[in-house]
Amino acid sequence: MLLREFIVYACPIGELNNQLEKYFTTTRAECSENAAHQYMPHCTLTGFFHDQLTAAPIYIQALDTALKNARHNCPSPPIVVVDIELKTDFHYLQLKSIWLEKLIANFANIANSKTRTD
Repeated sequence: MLLREFIVYACPIGELNNQLEKYFTTTRAECSENAAHQYMPHCTLTGFFHDQLTAAPIYIQALDTALKNARHNCPSPPIVVVDIELKTDFHYLQLKSIWLEKLIANFANIANSKTRTD
């Protein structure tokens, strides 16, 4: 049984994504490529978990269901930027979202795979 490593990210869209793309372009040009440029902007919603690749549809369906269930309770704004940290090797935004926390907890309850190992 070949296990794969999975993780769930939320990725920015809209104006925040546009601003982050400009920021990445500018920092790449002015400061050169660094480790942060190797990753898409994201908010990590789960830790890594391991399962067979054939289980991916279970997780996709569970995430879709959790999102559909959460949409009707989505506050405005759904995510608040609490802080920004600028380190020499990494920059990140500290976010707070009770809505996302509930969404991902629902995902964890729905995503039942018999082949998941952790």
